[in-house]
Amino acid sequence: MSASKKTSLATSTQNLISTIKQNRDRYIAFAFASAHLFLEVDRTGTITYAAGASSALRKGPAYTLLGEKFIQFIVAADRDYFKEILKHLFIHHRIDPRPLKLNTASGHEITLMVGGFIMPDSPSTINLAFTIPPKSVGASSHHKKDEETGLLDKKVFADAAKEQLETSNRMGQESKLTMFVIDGLEEISKTGDPFALSRALDKIAAYMRAISLDGGTATQFDTEKFGLLHGANVTEEEVRSRINEIVEEELDGATEAKSFAIDFDPGELDEEDAAKALSYSIKKFVEEDPANFSISSLQSSAKEMMSDTLSRISNVREIIEKKNFDVVYQPIVDLYMEEPHHLEALTRVTGLSSPQSFITFTEEVGLIEDFDLALAQKVLDDLDNHAKSGWRPKVAINISARSMSSKIFLDGFKEVLKPFENVKKQLMLELTETVAVSNFEKLNKTLQDFRAQGIEVCLDDVGAGSTSFQSLYDLQVDYLKIDGKFVREAAENPRDMAMLKSIIKNGKQLGCKLIAEQIEDPDQARLMESLEIDFGQGYLYGRPTMDHSMLRSHKQSKTYKSRPASTQPKVLLTDMKPDDDPEGPDDGGNGGSKAPKHRISMNLRRTR
Repeated sequence: MSASKKTSLATSTQNLISTIKQNRDRYIAFAFASAHLFLEVDRTGTITYAAGASSALRKGPAYTLLGEKFIQFIVAADRDYFKEILKHLFIHHRIDPRPLKLNTASGHEITLMVGGFIMPDSPSTINLAFTIPPKSVGASSHHKKDEETGLLDKKVFADAAKEQLETSNRMGQESKLTMFVIDGLEEISKTGDPFALSRALDKIAAYMRAISLDGGTATQFDTEKFGLLHGANVTEEEVRSRINEIVEEELDGATEAKSFAIDFDPGELDEEDAAKALSYSIKKFVEEDPANFSISSLQSSAKEMMSDTLSRISNVREIIEKKNFDVVYQPIVDLYMEEPHHLEALTRVTGLSSPQSFITFTEEVGLIEDFDLALAQKVLDDLDNHAKSGWRPKVAINISARSMSSKIFLDGFKEVLKPFENVKKQLMLELTETVAVSNFEKLNKTLQDFRAQGIEVCLDDVGAGSTSFQSLYDLQVDYLKIDGKFVREAAENPRDMAMLKSIIKNGKQLGCKLIAEQIEDPDQARLMESLEIDFGQGYLYGRPTMDHSMLRSHKQSKTYKSRPASTQPKVLLTDMKPDDDPEGPDDGGNGGSKAPKHRISMNLRRTR
């Protein structure tokens, strides 16, 4: 080889070495810009390389960690979790950062974020990078968790999953929601080895955390049902296989896991409605009896369930935005003045045979606040039109306590009210579902703000499970509407009569007027009057109607109390026949029957 060629080759080699060094230095710089400590660990768990800030684990330079077993630095409760992280690494060669608790040199615990990678040409070397987490890491970090397992509280899982999905979508990451049932755990918990069961559940929790998107979006819904959000690279079969391995190891294969995965494609829905669909699907999974599950049924129904949910939410959203529903009204009477006092507004949706199923679904997917606002708008439009012709009825809008506790809803409600300043003082708020209230003081302040504006408040379904007795004392209101069960059964059941009298006594002591639902015959009406209840509602007084002119001009009979029962008119809105009921038998039109009513009522109060 000539001297010139040797010189050229040497120069090329030097350039190549220089480039390699530059790339190496560049990668090291990038790595240290994002992490504080680097470890290389072999398949036995021995540390073979260490660089960076190791002082948290051991006093002295990083090289003093060499030869140590890394597992000794991990808090005991997280060791199974880390083992599952390693299993995942060996399969997928990479894992995104997730929290890991370590023992410090000073004897305290510290949580670091650990990410891992295995180079294809070095399959025996595990590369781990550790960073100090910010105050909030991942969608699940600020949600309540089980202290023993590290899994999310089941009540917050849907919210955490929604947040993580939104984050993943913005970053272009694909993800899956996997649900699984371990049939038979309930029986094992009653008759099996409690220690073996506890060990199995701990290992299952460790595995779920290890593969979930941020190391925490996983939960146990009940004894046999579990759910987690994970990357799309983890297959449903992989999840089920690992769960069954744990069951075999700890419970001798006494049961097996059945699972399904949802590939979440929201289609044309926005993020908010897509998140509602996710929550609804999770809720339906949790409510289903595990005995009804099989692997085939789960796999075949998962996609159908999500597709149906997305479609139904899209339809409900269209109905709300286009106001494709009608409002029908049912009368409520003053038992002493014998004239109309309220009209309860019910909804009718074209093409739906049962308003009950529509309202229930709307509530379950979290669209009821939007629907309430749209319905309020329609009723206010009616009132505004009536006011122009000289008719100024009083109106009660029935809203759930949860909605009234929502700042978003209240802001929207105030916007709806703004154009109707001329009829605002005709409103009355009818409050439902107070059993879900956690902060009565805050809710009561909101109600008093409305009362200060001249808007009266009614507490709905008093005595039913959906309205807590605590609300009677903690919420200052003007009216109490008594649940129809006591009206129907008080005459025959001494316990219901005692309960009814107790509600009446408490209500009067609190200075509230009383409304009785589901009055169907004159005997019930006379009983309610004898108990000094102020107002009555039910089929005795009329069925729902859309005929506003009839409601406006109708005069109630003043002779129903003294007539023999056999001559009492069953329906005092004589222009209607039973077949004319726009809502049908399931609309809750019987003054508070068990079917959901919905959600808005309009009062027609005459000057007394």
